[in-house]
Amino acid sequence: MHILLAVTFVGKEFRQDLQRHEARVVSSEEPSIEYRELWMLLKPGELVVTGSGPTESIHKLIRADYIEGGGIFGDPANLGIVTRAFSHDGKSFGYFRENFQINEYRGTREIIELPVYPLKYHTAGHTQRERFIARGKKFCTLAGIQYRSYSGKAYAVKHERVARFIRPFLAGFISGRIMLDNLSFKKHMAHEGITLSIMKGETDPITEEDYLMSYHRVAGFSLSEKRWVPSSYPRNQVRLVRALAKQQTQSNDQFDDLITNKGKGCMFLLHGPPRVGKTATVESIADEIKRPFSSSAFGNISAVIIMFLTTNRVDAIDPAFRSRIHLMLSYRPLQKEAQMQLWRLFLKRTSSYSEADWTEETLASFAQVDPNGRQIKNAVRTAHSLALSDGKKLSAEEVQVVLDTIVEFEEDFSNLPQRLG
Repeated sequence: MHILLAVTFVGKEFRQDLQRHEARVVSSEEPSIEYRELWMLLKPGELVVTGSGPTESIHKLIRADYIEGGGIFGDPANLGIVTRAFSHDGKSFGYFRENFQINEYRGTREIIELPVYPLKYHTAGHTQRERFIARGKKFCTLAGIQYRSYSGKAYAVKHERVARFIRPFLAGFISGRIMLDNLSFKKHMAHEGITLSIMKGETDPITEEDYLMSYHRVAGFSLSEKRWVPSSYPRNQVRLVRALAKQQTQSNDQFDDLITNKGKGCMFLLHGPPRVGKTATVESIADEIKRPFSSSAFGNISAVIIMFLTTNRVDAIDPAFRSRIHLMLSYRPLQKEAQMQLWRLFLKRTSSYSEADWTEETLASFAQVDPNGRQIKNAVRTAHSLALSDGKKLSAEEVQVVLDTIVEFEEDFSNLPQRLG
């Protein structure tokens, strides 16, 4: 009886507001709403859209409260909104809270222009929902400590604060190796990391709604290192490197130096001419043992577990230093088969590549230079630029022009000592 009376009272008291809401929101093709009627639009427990573009996300609304303006800072009147979303803090999956606000405005505003609005009004509808679910599934695969290669947009956190607890985010583009680690990010950037308010049990399944509400960013550290050279190496020697590197990452290693806790590191030396696969070998091993690969000056290293050294001056290594190296591998100049693979790899990256244009005979004709990996890459890039400037498709003619230039330079370079003498 009391509930019926309450419903009747609300219906009479807010009749005009409800009728206006019906006309502008429910029945309109382009729904719009006044600021004072937002309480009828945003209902606790409903899925809402926040952000726009790459930061667009789905959250669940917890509450929305009108807040009066003024105060010591003269804040504008606004609708304070609290939402919940799904994330991972480096240890567990769970839910975190995020605050939004809609400042007071005059007249009406289209619902999809609001910083927070119900998912059902999203113009993409079901398609957008599926996209968010797919993104959420990918987010979950990146939980924990991950070592990846990434090329795309990123938001760098500056160390200098603009306020007591605020560091600015700078949008930019990165390409290279990254270490994903939410836990370490939270440790070093305490006020920027995600703090879960509700933990999800280890055995609790991740639901479709969890995927839908997954956070749109992952925290990581850029190692600023690129990779492009594919490489192959004799199987037995690769097994040696892999075995030593893996053993270093295991805590049950009982093999020790005569002096306790000395010699527990591991050092490799890979030597050979430039661009024959030394660095690529290190990167592939780092991928397999899930450890970050970083090329660094000694002054920046505070703790070393595994060290790989690369050189093309192996004859200059001091014997005492050489005795401290666990494994030394020699890299020979690229064989014809490896050169052919690299020619095809880089040619495939050009905009006009066609398998029929680059036969084995054509690629074999480039062998006169006996190039390393970088020379092959640069030759293809330069030849492609030459073809584009002439307004035509890349062909063997442009590549040959570049190779002739390389041959001429190598001849001049080899004769330089005679001229100087």
